[in-house]
Amino acid sequence: QQETVSLEFARKRLQRIARILFKEADLNSIQKASDYRNQIVHYEFSFKDTEVKLVFAKLLGFLQEFHVAHFDNHLSGIVPNSVWQEAVGVLDYAKEFFERAQAKWEAEKIDPSLIWACRHCCWEAFVIQDNINTCYVCGAKDTMFKCDECHYLLYCDDNSDFQKDGKRICRRCISQMEGLCS
Repeated sequence: QQETVSLEFARKRLQRIARILFKEADLNSIQKASDYRNQIVHYEFSFKDTEVKLVFAKLLGFLQEFHVAHFDNHLSGIVPNSVWQEAVGVLDYAKEFFERAQAKWEAEKIDPSLIWACRHCCWEAFVIQDNINTCYVCGAKDTMFKCDECHYLLYCDDNSDFQKDGKRICRRCISQMEGLCS
């Protein structure tokens, strides 16, 4: 009988035992891929091919880097050639989207600090400057808000479920307030 562990448990185990640190962007890619997998397994999926390919490309990039860093080998030596060639095609597809996004934000003089990782495709291409609030890779749009306490810009549905005296306050600030009140 084969036993499995959750992604979170595996990550914590790798960090604790092997001292492997993960980039936030890689963790987001892994989580997004896991979300897609769960939707498919439970027959409740609805997503765009483009978005799935972009997430796959981010995940494959992470996996390739992880294998080289921790196992000293390339995936191309493990994965059957026909499958690897198809994967490389998806990587090239995503790279093309990203390069075009870079050219667009350079032409528009977008401040690099105002480009976030897109929560839909996981690419660092979500532009928040001037309320653009659009990913230049996958085209996803999101509504943002600024916390009236800490003034950080946040996705509305992630952190905006609390209002106090007509102010929108993020969960982090709410937690801090509750800690002070306890």
